Amino acid sequence: TLFCDFYQKEVHSYRDLPKVYNQWCSVLRWEKTTRPFLRSREFLWQEGHTAHATAEEAEEQAILSTAKQMMAAIHTAPKGCGMDKVKTIALTGSDKDCLADEMMKINAETGLEFFKRDSENVRNSALVILVGVPDSPLGMPHCGICGFTDCAANRVAGGRCIFTIADLGIALGSAVSLASSQDIDSRIFYSIGKAAMRLHSLGDKVTNIFGIALSVSSKNIFFDRGPRKIMQ
Repeated sequence: TLFCDFYQKEVHSYRDLPKVYNQWCSVLRWEKTTRPFLRSREFLWQEGHTAHATAEEAEEQAILSTAKQMMAAIHTAPKGCGMDKVKTIALTGSDKDCLADEMMKINAETGLEFFKRDSENVRNSALVILVGVPDSPLGMPHCGICGFTDCAANRVAGGRCIFTIADLGIALGSAVSLASSQDIDSRIFYSIGKAAMRLHSLGDKVTNIFGIALSVSSKNIFFDRGPRKIMQ
């Protein structure tokens, strides 16, 4: 195609990589006759072309690009009263391994085996996104959806604002939906959030955290994890 000749002239060394291009153009079929309403001679053509030094680099770029879009989707997801209180951060490399180490500590302290299983998933993942919200009620008078008469009673009892939790849930759904559309394997983990809370990964004011692990592989690493009971 046109891009083969283009890359031949454009790329002279691995230092020029990566290259990412999107091509839009009109194409004319070489046909004597057409089929009206079914097949026309001219149509719009779109192609994506990338060039990377290694397959690993290509996968890394795909993960990072998807993670950025997921974090954008988290912040553009609908929120109570239109107030975005959701906090996010992406972890890779040693930061991600530190999170896995903390999950193993929780396993050792509590005996809950699923923390060990999930820590292995974190180590084998390319990237982890932490998504959290602070415990800050909206202060709506006469709300009561949380089960208390008002926000003041909720505070006294140490409850959680249901709008804040709903914001977190909607944000998580928006994020993994985008990952699915990009064919990136993902899974939401409570256990990641538990470890992140102990490490104060999103600051002291964030009181509810979940983690989303991302992976690119021939087989989804988040399935076939063994039939273990949740409380073992």
